[in-house]
Amino acid sequence: MQLTAYGLLLQEKYDLPCQIGFILYENKGKTHQINFDENRIQQVIIIRDKILSDLDNSYMPDSPATPAQCTQCEYLNYCNDR
Repeated sequence: MQLTAYGLLLQEKYDLPCQIGFILYENKGKTHQINFDENRIQQVIIIRDKILSDLDNSYMPDSPATPAQCTQCEYLNYCNDR
């Protein structure tokens, strides 16, 4: 999903089509092709809309995190629970 989101951002920024991406993995750099099909794009849009809605509504996800873990969290500046 993250790679698809990056593809959508590139498409928007440069106004060029972006239909595939590649993930390199393992020590030998094996390549895995990801096609940005309509299903993936819709999933990314749903996730994006949910994140934006949560931010607009000041919704904070429940967290079993310890105070030590909270120092590494991107919500730290917004979280009133800790």
